[in-house]
Amino acid sequence: SKERGFVMSVTENLVELENVVLSIIEDGAETLEDVISQVSAKYVVVDVEYVADLYWAYTESWKSAAYA
Repeated sequence: SKERGFVMSVTENLVELENVVLSIIEDGAETLEDVISQVSAKYVVVDVEYVADLYWAYTESWKSAAYA
């Protein structure tokens, strides 16, 4: 159905955005502002709050692993 296609499209876009954020961090972005700037260059519309949540989730998990 049309609705199911929309949901799949949204899900695919969120997964793609997560991959982009992770890639930007792995490529050396040092701050949240770096990540948001680079994501904004790739996408017309950016949910800054969601990108920030991803940034903190990824960077905090790495810091926790480093201290373990």
